Amino acid sequence: MPNTPDRGNLRDDLRDYLAMVRPIFSDRNLRATLLELIAARTRDPELGQLYMSMVERRSVPLKTIFERAKLRGEIAADTSYIDALDFMEGPLVARSLIEPSRLDDLDLERTVDRILGALRAEATGGADERWTER
Repeated sequence: MPNTPDRGNLRDDLRDYLAMVRPIFSDRNLRATLLELIAARTRDPELGQLYMSMVERRSVPLKTIFERAKLRGEIAADTSYIDALDFMEGPLVARSLIEPSRLDDLDLERTVDRILGALRAEATGGADERWTER
């Protein structure tokens, strides 16, 4: 499980987290194992429970990052952790499954800007200026 960054602000914490986990998504063997596990869990309920337990443990750093951000007022207190997790891991999962060679090209700064824009739009119910700028 990756460490939980704590640089005092959501933007830097998210960037550090993405930088830490990107190599995990880039690992060819790990990616193949994960795909097999995802497929197998649909056939085996016990494996499904094991998989979900693994996902929950792996999500602890992100939960911590988002809870700190809520306490600092950087995101709305009612921001859904599940939505935030989707915004955060979506780019990594998509690239690792569709075009793994592009993971190293993922612009972490721009990705974090998009994640923050999506979280703010989610909280306000509308588009955030930083989301639509790029």
